[in-house]
Amino acid sequence: MKNNQQKTSEQSKNMLSTQEAIRSIKRPMILTVILGVLANLGLLIIQVIVLNSETPVKHNSFETCYKGMNSIFNNGVNQELVGDKVIKDLKDKVFKIDRIHLVKVKDNYSCDVFTRDYKGVRRYSVSLGKSLKYAHDYKIISVKEEKVKLRYQL
Repeated sequence: MKNNQQKTSEQSKNMLSTQEAIRSIKRPMILTVILGVLANLGLLIIQVIVLNSETPVKHNSFETCYKGMNSIFNNGVNQELVGDKVIKDLKDKVFKIDRIHLVKVKDNYSCDVFTRDYKGVRRYSVSLGKSLKYAHDYKIISVKEEKVKLRYQL
């Protein structure tokens, strides 16, 4: 009987020591879980901020020609695509263009823009400048109206 009592007292002591061990670990485990949740929330917030931030879209020479000339023809010049000199030159000019009929890219720095209006077809020779300082890499630096000589130029 004494053996049984000793065993039960030892078992109860072991149980108490196990419970104390669990209690001593409980607080650090809760802190670890809370820190993990806060870290995950922080990462989620950073991801939302990064994904919602707008990165500027870079245009190639064709897009710069088309979108820049379209803004000029709509009498609302996009200053990111059109150079200051061109804006000054075309400040007093009002365009009555129906639509852009064709954009023909000659090389990376020039293109022809064909338009339709009440007089027929017009051709604009457009020169582009490239620089890393520009918002879209390319900018329209000159626009010259030229006659369409032959029908096959379209």
